[in-house]
Formats: sequence, structure tokens, C-alpha cells
Amino acid sequence: ENGGTVIAIVGFGSGALMMHLLDHLIPHIHFTNGCEKNGEMLKVGYLIFWGIAVHNVAEGLAIGAGMIAHPSLGLAIAIAIGIHNIPEGMATAVPLCLGGLKAVKVLILTAVAGLMTVVGAALGSLAFQSSSGFVAAALGFAAGAMFYIVGDELIPHARNYHHYCATIGLVLGFIVGVLL
Repeated sequence: ENGGTVIAIVGFGSGALMMHLLDHLIPHIHFTNGCEKNGEMLKVGYLIFWGIAVHNVAEGLAIGAGMIAHPSLGLAIAIAIGIHNIPEGMATAVPLCLGGLKAVKVLILTAVAGLMTVVGAALGSLAFQSSSGFVAAALGFAAGAMFYIVGDELIPHARNYHHYCATIGLVLGFIVGVLL
């Protein structure tokens, strides 16, 4: 069990590091829209896209592992994740739209991020049969990527718009996470 914890922690650090590196590469993209605010929003949108795509692979791993454990468990996980992916798709699309991307490109990027769940499910069903450590590493990687995005981009942007609501939302979100 401790080996799984260490693997998950290494995965977490790797996910956060990957997003940190992407964070430093993305500002070097030259946006066609000259508006600095749109460029910042587009950067946030791309970071969210990458984070959600990685996160969706991990969700797919959970579906694949559930299918291996018991098909009804895999189906229940898939339904829950499918419902959960609706607001994720909106969270991916909104900053990309506000950043100035055309609707077709936003739709394609959002669909690609969603399809990563299918990729993860296929990998999960294969990998879980051979190594539970792979699942721990992948879930840790996705968690690290999401934590980086939340801490570096989402919380600071939310606090810029409405400091009090952002703080209350963070506290309530943490409480719900602990209860789950």
C-alpha cells in the first residue's frame, strides 16, 4: 500500500510540473487577437483544456478499472463521470470563447478533451490488469495537473473578479471535497 502512495505522490508532482512547464510555454504563443485581456483569457483556456484532458484520461482509467472489477461498477462510474463532464466542458469552452477562438475550434478542443476519457478507459482496462501502480500514478498525475491550474490560474483570477465570493467558494469546495 505504501508503494501505491509513493507512486501517486510522484505522479502528483509530475502532473504539477508538466502544467508548470506548459504555463511557461503557452505565453510564448502569439495570439492573432491583439487584446491583452483576450490573450490572458486564451492562455487560461488552453491551460484548462490541457488540465481537463489529462484529468479526463485519469477519469477514463477509473472507468476502465471499474469495468475490470465489475461491469456494473464501470457503468456506474461512466454515468457519474459523464454527468460530471458537462460542467467541465463548459469550464473548458468559456475561457476559450472569451479569449477569441472561433466556436468551431472551441467545439473541437472541448470534444478532444472529452474523448480523452475514452482513451483513459481503454488504457485503464488494459493497465489495471497488469499493474495497479499505473492507475495510482495516472490518478496522481491528473490531480497534480488540476491542483496546479487551480492554484496558479483559477483562484487568482476568481479573486480578481470577486475576492469574497472566491474565498467562500474555495472554503465550501474544500469542505465538500473532505466530505466526499
